Amino acid sequence: MDRDKHLTIDWSNINPQHYDYFVVADSKMFTTYGIKYDYGSIMHYNAYTGAVNIAKPTMIPKVNQEQNLALLGQRDGMSAADIAILNKMYCIPILKAKAFFFPADCDDTNVYCGAWALKELCNHPNHKGWMIKNCRKSCDFCTSGQ
Repeated sequence: MDRDKHLTIDWSNINPQHYDYFVVADSKMFTTYGIKYDYGSIMHYNAYTGAVNIAKPTMIPKVNQEQNLALLGQRDGMSAADIAILNKMYCIPILKAKAFFFPADCDDTNVYCGAWALKELCNHPNHKGWMIKNCRKSCDFCTSGQ
């Protein structure tokens, strides 16, 4: 529905057998319930879904590309938007559920973050999502607004 406003699809890197993963939903059959597009939704495909070259993403965010690319396909938990949609779908009051989020403080949650940062894993496509969440200080994600 609103995919093309938020993502650029690299059709040249998509295996034709996976084109159906990228069909835009008919807006007459689905609703967003007024919730904004969410790169961090637990329902979102991984950035490399259907890729011919798995080192190259098939979906590129149009906003905050590096940060949002790492969020695509996260499975750490529901985002605040996921919870809001469920609340609207089932007509229940706003639930106070623990959503996936980045901590406001600038700390590392793992003692090995410094070593991993030195090994340049902070921006590695296979590790960046986890590193943004857990190694904010060592990877300097706090000062860059991520």
